[in-house]
Amino acid sequence: MFGNLKTRGDDDMKNIYWIAALAAGAAIYLFSSQSSEENPLTAKHFISNNLFAAMQIAGEPREPSTLEERMAVHNVPGISVAFLRNNEIEWTLTAGVRDTATGAPVDVDTVFQAASISKPLFATTLMVHRQSEDLDLDADINSLMSRWQLPRHQWQDSEPVTLRRLLSHNAGTTVHGFRGYAAGEDVPTIIELLEGADPSASNPVIVDIMPGSQSRYSGGGTTIAQLAFEDQSGIALGAAAQTLIFEPLGMTHSAYFQPLTGDLQLNAATPYDGSGDPITGGPHDYSPIMAAAGLWTTPSDLMRLARAIQQSHQGEDES
Repeated sequence: MFGNLKTRGDDDMKNIYWIAALAAGAAIYLFSSQSSEENPLTAKHFISNNLFAAMQIAGEPREPSTLEERMAVHNVPGISVAFLRNNEIEWTLTAGVRDTATGAPVDVDTVFQAASISKPLFATTLMVHRQSEDLDLDADINSLMSRWQLPRHQWQDSEPVTLRRLLSHNAGTTVHGFRGYAAGEDVPTIIELLEGADPSASNPVIVDIMPGSQSRYSGGGTTIAQLAFEDQSGIALGAAAQTLIFEPLGMTHSAYFQPLTGDLQLNAATPYDGSGDPITGGPHDYSPIMAAAGLWTTPSDLMRLARAIQQSHQGEDES
């Protein structure tokens, strides 16, 4: 589920479309846990008219809200939902507009910036590539990179940074996330960003805790993994994902592309802040950090990916 709201309040400051009406997620879970025979309401009706606040006060009645009411509370102009059951996209639901200035409605093909959902899709791309190519998940990451080297750390000889650890967020790397680059701002290269050099808006990515010792979310680590993947494969992430993931799975409304252009841009949701005001200049640019935050997609396309992963886990071939 996506809503066109920019998150605030953490060091990411991502120019994203986030899951704004959290209560809707609870409603989806509640409905999915019951069969249609047990619940006479249709799924769309249930989610559209029976949402509850995340917090409940003991002794107070639970008053359901409509989806439109919850969207108004959170200043979310538009929202898109897809529901997967038994390996089929059973239904989709859209509400509101993708742009308040034009009044253009959100539809099932409206694309949203997917923020950190970019990370698992990148990991999936890397693992599919690895099925046919030699890529050692446990090699010292510096042995996989030709354009840049991770600065030496005190655990270098005993606990190396590896792709496996970077993808698992336990490599000890810094920089939680990235705010992206607003219209008119200079955009760094991936090397400048990793080094924290101008015009990068983030700190250098280094190792400051022992790799493998604890989990800590690190968009910086994901960016290192992206660089290693591209250096080893010789293919940009966007092109690799298109060939290995998007085309085979029919994800026709997904792209690692910054800034967005072409047909997808014509039906892209405009970003808004927590007050419901449009972000000046439009979507932020995440071009140096595609793996961490550069994905544009739809809920339906993400369900196609989820279906493929489920079927793979079950030993089934979707094709």
